[in-house]
Amino acid sequence: MGRFIKTIAIVMIILLSTTGCWDRVEINERAFVVLTGLDLYDPEKSAGEERHKPPKNEENRYKITYVLPSFAAIKQTSPSGENRIVLQTVAKSSYKGTRELTARMDSRPFFQHMKASILGVDVIKNEQYFMEALDGLERQDEISKKIHIFIASDQASDVLNVKSILKPLSYKLQGMGQGYRGTPIYIPKTLEEVITEVKQGDAIIPRIQASDTEVKVAGSAIIKDKKFFSWLGEEETKIVSFLTNNIKKGIMEADHKGINIPYMIENTKTRKSARVEDGKIVIDIMISTRGDIQEYIIGREPRLTDVDFLEDIEVTIQEKIKHEAERVINKLQKEMKVDIIGIEDHLRRYNPEIWKEVDHDWRDIYPTVDINVKVTSSITDIGTVK
Repeated sequence: MGRFIKTIAIVMIILLSTTGCWDRVEINERAFVVLTGLDLYDPEKSAGEERHKPPKNEENRYKITYVLPSFAAIKQTSPSGENRIVLQTVAKSSYKGTRELTARMDSRPFFQHMKASILGVDVIKNEQYFMEALDGLERQDEISKKIHIFIASDQASDVLNVKSILKPLSYKLQGMGQGYRGTPIYIPKTLEEVITEVKQGDAIIPRIQASDTEVKVAGSAIIKDKKFFSWLGEEETKIVSFLTNNIKKGIMEADHKGINIPYMIENTKTRKSARVEDGKIVIDIMISTRGDIQEYIIGREPRLTDVDFLEDIEVTIQEKIKHEAERVINKLQKEMKVDIIGIEDHLRRYNPEIWKEVDHDWRDIYPTVDINVKVTSSITDIGTVK
């Protein structure tokens, strides 16, 4: 009996030690793509050192840029900007471009660790090209639906070729997507969110710009009718963050009797309610903020310890937020006629009986909706002066 058990044990050990995946790919045989960029191909905008530039035609519609970590450079602790490899190809589709890239490399592109994708503004100006780009990202099994999407103010390749002096660009963009709430001058969007919003109607996607040594994410690209419509500035994007409850922390500066008061917002909550009055939809947007005063003037009277004075400042802050919110709403609703402040979404979710009545004519009805903004701000700390 003991001999039989020993024999079985030896056989099991041999079987376990020889198991494996039939389609396994060794790690050193994979090229880990962490960022991608998509532009319309233009030989005039391609790198000047290229010896051969393909002609501009329908078969060479896109320029696709791939960023991969350079493990050899990382081992040598070279500057962060050199710890990557930037590759480009030209093709009629992203899928074909990736296949052509595979043929040029000694390893297979691997997208499961991809952090973000950047689309050049020329791509999203064309509805077909924009929809192709999103579809290509969504259908790729290896690409997570949680990757962040950015719109380049010019060429996506310009952004991806920046040699960042602070940290690798892939981790910087991932960090911007996760920790943006401290500086709400953009609203991060994942691939999943962008696709959902574009299918439903209007969308907002963060804008990214390149300099020689850094990239800046600020402002937004507005998508209307499934293509690029307009840019939205940093301050206007901040207000949209308020209106859509996408801001928790941030700075709002208000002028109080000639004194600039920096108000550091520590917590914000925005609620919406809808009703019908005299046959017209009325939306109330209620914004409440709590924050600290970060700067004043030494020796100036009244002092920040004066309760009545602090209440006056709170009123000033409330009026500033309300004024800016009404200005941005008027621009979006009356001038641009785009709903990126979540009115449609609120009606769909919380007032389906109202939405059912306006669903088919929403584009025409939206500009006529009455939107009221109510703001409540409180100061919880005035800092310490030694």
